[in-house]
Amino acid sequence: MQHIKTAYGQIAVKVWQDTHTLSTLAPVVLLHDSLGCIQLWRQFPGLLAQATRRRVIAYDRAGFGHSAPRNGYIGDDFIEAEAQTVFAELLKAKEIDQFIVMGHSVGGEMAVNVAAAYPERCVGLITESAQSVLEPITRAGILEAQQLFADPEQFKRLA
Repeated sequence: MQHIKTAYGQIAVKVWQDTHTLSTLAPVVLLHDSLGCIQLWRQFPGLLAQATRRRVIAYDRAGFGHSAPRNGYIGDDFIEAEAQTVFAELLKAKEIDQFIVMGHSVGGEMAVNVAAAYPERCVGLITESAQSVLEPITRAGILEAQQLFADPEQFKRLA
């Protein structure tokens, strides 16, 4: 596990590759779901690296997994902002020119925003269970979770 500095604090980054990895191929960058982290990808990144012969890179967003707590408030634009902030810093730190981006759930929506922000550099976009609209049932679930996590004991369970 490596760490890179970002505007939101240190983020944890993990890279998978093997002896058959072709460094000339664009790496696949994985973006985790809303409460996820690198570990929740389980064996998938290693298998993906082996099957595609590409580097696979995943990172924990600030405040998740092995990354440092996030500096500052998470605004309503955090999905769009990821492309211009942390993702941009990851590209620079890892010296990534072209890439494929793959995201799950909230990470899927982030992946769409990343692809739109870097159309010349993003050579592939993969989403899994990415939301595209906020349905009334989802909104109700968010409001219910907001009330539930007002209780500090419930919030501690996320640790």
